[in-house]
Amino acid sequence: MSVNITIGTELIKFPTTGDDSLWSPAVIDFAQAVALQLASISSAFDVSPRVQTLSSDGNVNLPINDVVFPSGSVRSFGFSYAIYRTNTVTNLAENGIVNGVFNSATSTWILQHEFSGDRQTSGIPYHTFSMSGDQLTISTVAIGGAYDSVNSKLSYAAKTILVSN
Repeated sequence: MSVNITIGTELIKFPTTGDDSLWSPAVIDFAQAVALQLASISSAFDVSPRVQTLSSDGNVNLPINDVVFPSGSVRSFGFSYAIYRTNTVTNLAENGIVNGVFNSATSTWILQHEFSGDRQTSGIPYHTFSMSGDQLTISTVAIGGAYDSVNSKLSYAAKTILVSN
């Protein structure tokens, strides 16, 4: 007698102890079905939720830790973030998403940045993102005062779509 195991939409008849049937086809089917389901959930270049302390008030192209999207493997990404910066005079809060797509014809990353939260009086953001090669970077406008580098943080995660052949 076998045990039915469903992974995604695939039914696998897994042999039980005492069965005379061969185990290897069921084990192979099981492993392949699990791999397929995991591949649909995440990719090797996704970035799990992380926090980075912004150690200075004004940054220019500060690399974001572990946010590298190899252009030979990643076609596009969605980088979700939240920023909280504080000093003795000002507190800033912002959240948003940076979407990127790699244009293989020009070998460049194209970014789109959408956010909500605090803006400068001119309406432009305090934080901008760019790519340094395949590394996502952040630039921050200095807000003055005695900067609190302990509580000024960037929280983030990223989801990628891989290059298809």
